Amino acid sequence: METGFTGIYSILLTPMKEGGEVDLDGLAALIEHNIKSGIHGLVILGSNGEFPYLSLDEKKEVIKAASAAVAKRVPLICGASSASTKGAIALAGFAEQNGVDGLLVVLPCYYPLEFKEVLGHYQALCSAVKIPVFYYNIPELTGLYLSPKEFKEIMSIPGIIGAKNSQVNFSFFKKILAQTRGMEKAIFTGAEFNLHQMIKLGAVGAMGPLCNIWPEKVLEVYNAAIAGKDTDAAQAQRELFCLMPLMGGPILPEWVAQFSFNLVSRPAFKSFYRAKPTMAMLKEAIRLTGVPITAAVRPPLPPLTKDDQAVVEKTLARMNKLKSCF
Repeated sequence: METGFTGIYSILLTPMKEGGEVDLDGLAALIEHNIKSGIHGLVILGSNGEFPYLSLDEKKEVIKAASAAVAKRVPLICGASSASTKGAIALAGFAEQNGVDGLLVVLPCYYPLEFKEVLGHYQALCSAVKIPVFYYNIPELTGLYLSPKEFKEIMSIPGIIGAKNSQVNFSFFKKILAQTRGMEKAIFTGAEFNLHQMIKLGAVGAMGPLCNIWPEKVLEVYNAAIAGKDTDAAQAQRELFCLMPLMGGPILPEWVAQFSFNLVSRPAFKSFYRAKPTMAMLKEAIRLTGVPITAAVRPPLPPLTKDDQAVVEKTLARMNKLKSCF
């Protein structure tokens, strides 16, 4: 893959002060923490970055601060998502002017759109900027379910360099990788819990929030997988499941959590349970690893509760126990 985008990209949480303002100093500290860990790139204003609840001015502040802090040491991808084409183009243009290296664009749907309108959204955005664009596929949140053939059409738009696929349906992921084979597109998984499996199918890496907390383990999965060391990759992948509670899952032994994840990834599985957003828990876990941020989130996202705090502490205790075994 010659796109220049491969590996592990950390989805940055957007730090907030206790009063509710965006914490740009905390963002700079989080960026430094990630870069020092050895990850390959960074993503700002993604789903875990609380982008739907930030104003345009706040998004611009985040873009400028992140670009300055990264200083071209690793690739920086910016979420440029809006419910309107005009809004997405405006944000994308600002990001391009401020030196970001690529854009990650989801289309949050309110009205039921025909595919031709979806296609037109991405065509218009790609025509308005010169930097690479990644399509962000997360239908569980957007309500926009594409077929593998429609996904391929999105990939065929000039300027679209790849995608982040957060749909955990294994069959769908397998089909889109087959559809785009030979197109030289960088397809990332948005679920670090299936990283090993997706690399074997042709994905180029992962974009996810767990790198903020245990970057060494995510990198271990990736490095073993691309080296063809399946036994090592599988073991590291299983250990990463100790962090599943931070993504809304129950506290379970790693092998049970992995089995459950693989079960819900099957095409026939229909989920009637939706985990609550866990940005506050993720931020608290990051804080407890030593990064000077708070667990504050932007309402109406759920704040950290005492029960959440206990889950975070138990999860990090398990992670540290696994670390001590090696």
